[in-house]
Amino acid sequence: MREIELTYVVDDDEIVLLIAKKLLENHPAFRECKTFKSAGECLEDLMAAANQKRKIPDLIMLDINMPVMDGWEFLESISKIPELKNTSVSIFTSSIDPRDRELSKAFPQVACFVTKPLLMSTLDKIILEVDKHKS
Repeated sequence: MREIELTYVVDDDEIVLLIAKKLLENHPAFRECKTFKSAGECLEDLMAAANQKRKIPDLIMLDINMPVMDGWEFLESISKIPELKNTSVSIFTSSIDPRDRELSKAFPQVACFVTKPLLMSTLDKIILEVDKHKS
């Protein structure tokens, strides 16, 4: 099973972030996890990491329905950061709207679209999809 060195989780719900962090810490394939309560905060961190040549995440788990900057705006923004071209994104949402799933296909960095709640089996699926996406 592939190892994912650094994962960012972006969600405006603190409970979701807490659960995601605990699950990622207990899954053998995930090494380090960093959480963000807003897409804007995550974007700032990513731009700083790119500018300072710091470690870039292998995977971003992204909610799409967030205030101020939603997941779609975030995806548009990171697509303009060359250092993130090898970072995969997993849409991680409560949305069951088929239009959201279709829209996610317009972003080359999106490896998969999964719905909440997050389970260990969901993490296994994400790893498989990221592996397919990278090859």
